Amino acid sequence: MHATKAALLVHDVNAESHAAVRRLFGKVLVRSGELEKEWSQTLAKEQAGRGSADYDVFTVWEIDRVQESIQRAEAFLARIRSYLVDKGVALEG
Repeated sequence: MHATKAALLVHDVNAESHAAVRRLFGKVLVRSGELEKEWSQTLAKEQAGRGSADYDVFTVWEIDRVQESIQRAEAFLARIRSYLVDKGVALEG
């Protein structure tokens, strides 16, 4: 969520709720062609998984699903990092 908010802030867009972050990510970054559509899908899927983990006590996570989720999250963060650097944002670490 923080990486997504950072990418939106490059465009002076500030979103407060998770739903707004997801909606604005699609509108500002994907539909404009700044980022590929697959990242919007990744964000939506992982946000839904987070909601299940936080609020559904009956959620069961299989190891394959967890490993896949970690890989997607790492790829998402790498893409956002690349995007921010391309936009001239100085990043630490």
